[in-house]
Amino acid sequence: MVEMDLEEFKRRFPHLALEMQGSRNKSLRTLMESGVDPFLGYEPKAEDYIRRCNTMEEAERTIDWLLREGEISEDRAEELKRRLSSDGLRGFGPKKRPGHYLRRKGYI
Repeated sequence: MVEMDLEEFKRRFPHLALEMQGSRNKSLRTLMESGVDPFLGYEPKAEDYIRRCNTMEEAERTIDWLLREGEISEDRAEELKRRLSSDGLRGFGPKKRPGHYLRRKGYI
């Protein structure tokens, strides 16, 4: 992790610094300033990616991508596709919207 003081951050990322300073979400800003990462060590699973999909086809492409990238094995890809076929897209859980983890932790 790269460390920099606030002035350096403002110089390098002026728009982001302004956005963070003007944020109504004080708890997230405070958390970010404290250096605590609530998701430290969290690795999304295949199901996490699938839960963001809008269609079965998109979920199938996601599974194929995870396989190509070496994130899952062929056996796991086949298992996920069988589950998708039998249980449907929401068989993996409700759809995850943008900001899911921040909302879940109560930061937004």
